[in-house]
Formats: sequence, C-alpha cells, structure tokens
Amino acid sequence: MRARSRSNWRWKAIHTTYRPLLHRCMQHRIPTLVVAALLFAGSLALVPVIGFSLFPYAGIPQFLVQMELPEGASLPTTDALSRRIEERLARFPFVASVQANIGRGNPQVYYNTGKLTAEVARRLQGIDLPSGFRFAFGGEVESSRESFGGIGSAIVVALFGVLAVLVLEFRSFRGTLIVASVIPLGVIGGVLALFLGGYTLSFVATVGFVALIGIEIKNSILLVDFTNQLRLEGVPLKEAIERAGEIRFLPVVLTTLTALGALFPVAVEGSAMFAPIAYVIISAG
Repeated sequence: MRARSRSNWRWKAIHTTYRPLLHRCMQHRIPTLVVAALLFAGSLALVPVIGFSLFPYAGIPQFLVQMELPEGASLPTTDALSRRIEERLARFPFVASVQANIGRGNPQVYYNTGKLTAEVARRLQGIDLPSGFRFAFGGEVESSRESFGGIGSAIVVALFGVLAVLVLEFRSFRGTLIVASVIPLGVIGGVLALFLGGYTLSFVATVGFVALIGIEIKNSILLVDFTNQLRLEGVPLKEAIERAGEIRFLPVVLTTLTALGALFPVAVEGSAMFAPIAYVIISAG
C-alpha cells in the first residue's frame, strides 16, 4: 500500500504540473515554436561570445609564439628577428615577461589563446616585415583548425547515420524529422551551459555535443514510439501526444538522471579538460 501511495503521488504531481503545461503548449503551437526558434537563434548568437579553442582554459597565464625562418637562415638573423618580436610583445600591458628559445626540438606546449590570438593577429597586420618574411600562426591555432576540420566531417557522417537508423525504424521521413527536432533544443542547453560555466567551444565540448544529441534522440524515440502505439489504438493525435508525454515523463527523467549522475562529480570538480563535456551532457537534463 505504501509503494502504491508513493507511485500515485508521483503520477498526481506529473498530472497536475507537466500535463497542463504540455496541454497549453499544444493549444498554442505557433507561439511555442516561435519561442523555441528564438531561443535557438539566441544560443547560436552566444557562440562567438563563448569563442573557439582546441583545448579548454588551462588556467596558466602563458601563450606560445612560434617563429619559423626560411631554410638556411643564419643565427644572427634569427636572433635579431626574435628580439624584435620580444620588443613588440613587451609593449602589451598584459605581458609580464618574455622567454625565447632559438633552435629545433623545443617543447610544443599549447594553451588556450583564442581572444589573444585574434588581438595579436590584428596587431601583426600593422608590422612592416622585411622583404621575404611573413607571419603565420602555428601551435594551437593550426592544431585547432585540423581537429575541428576533421571532427566536423565526423559529426556530419554521424548525423546522417542516426537519421538513416531513424528512417529504418519509423519507416517515414516525417517520424524521423519529429524525432530529430529535439536536436536544436539540446544545442540551446549545451551552449548556455558552456556560457554560464565560462568554457569555450573546445574539442572536448564538441564531443559532449555529440553525446548530447544521442541522449536527446533516445528520449525523443521513447515519446514518439509510444505516441504511435496510442495512435494505432485509435487515440486522437493531441490526446496521444499528451498521454505519451505524461506516461513517459518519469521513465525519461529517471533514465536521464541515472546517466547524468555519473558526470555530476566531474562538473563539480571543475577540471579544465573534462568539465566542458560534463556541462554539455548534463544540460540534456
């Protein structure tokens, strides 16, 4: 009796809170879609504010400038150019000290320098280099372009693979689009989580978005599949949607919380390397 009373209490809470909210959204579909579209557009507008980087913030106030000269350049020429770069860097008020190494085999250490790199590029445009010299960003910037270029193709392939599986499962493009329509909502939560946490859209965060999309689609499949079952039983469309949302609400929430609970300590710890992926995936809840 006690277990049944607890279960009845949960269903009563869902029926009196979530069901009316879902019913109101169904009654005002156009305003609901407009609000969702505006939230999605707002999250995309936050992306430039968040910024891009290969790695999350390391918490180390350093950045690396790599200088490459043509093959056969003499040591005095290299040293002279290195000193010129040191003088230029020392003019920035946020630069406390400069260290330089000349030669091959120096350790390559990458730090998050997104905004600083953009500012340095703007300042370097005004420098008159000697004939035959040019500047190009390497290090993190070069690695970031290569990494994001590769993962971009991987994400596209993964999305097409997910859509293909959905088409085979629901045997219609309409059902597939309905299931995939939750992806923008997941993006809203992920971008907002990165913004509030103070993290950039790094390689690690991008992997989190891939996992986030999988979680959102899994939950959407549960709802759409149960809605289709109710429709086969002769339940009207709106009633089927509301009943599916009400009945599947608790299982979806519990399974999601179970998956996200393991990531909560990672987010609380605040690890610069792993916290972004935890923030993004937890936003699915």
